Amino acid sequence: FAYRRSTAATPLPRLGSFDVVAMEEQPTNGAFHKIFDEGIENCLAQGFRPILEVRSTKYVGNMITCNATDGEYYFKVMLAGNCFQSEVDRQRFAIGMLIRCNHYMLQGGGNKRFFGITKIEVLSRLPEALKKPDNQLQKFVPVGFEDVGMSQVASQVPPAVAHFQQQQQQQQQ
Repeated sequence: FAYRRSTAATPLPRLGSFDVVAMEEQPTNGAFHKIFDEGIENCLAQGFRPILEVRSTKYVGNMITCNATDGEYYFKVMLAGNCFQSEVDRQRFAIGMLIRCNHYMLQGGGNKRFFGITKIEVLSRLPEALKKPDNQLQKFVPVGFEDVGMSQVASQVPPAVAHFQQQQQQQQQ
């Protein structure tokens, strides 16, 4: 909830001398920059728990690879299979949902690292009116990191396309 002084002709419900206004949860703008510029340890120590929107998902064994956005940028994110706080969260997790990152880290080595999330809370679905179109999001590539794939954000990859992409990747290996 946010608090503001009343300017409405018809008063809203009152809490002391302030009105209570419900705010839509939205992605935390600039979250990826903050995490990579200030460092994960500092962000966790400050209690920084960013909200991200899930734009695509792919299940790989007990891990989930997805594109997530902070409202400005999108980035490849890996979720641990046991990252959900409850079975309800696991069932609600889907494309378009907002997730709060309660614990996160960098995984991998050298310049092929990725953002790993080990504890999330599934919040709600971001209303369409508040979503930023895919073509207005920029890919986030931290300074000193190699581009690790997922060259464009996709809100939903049709199953046939995903299957074809998976076959091509297997052939290249």
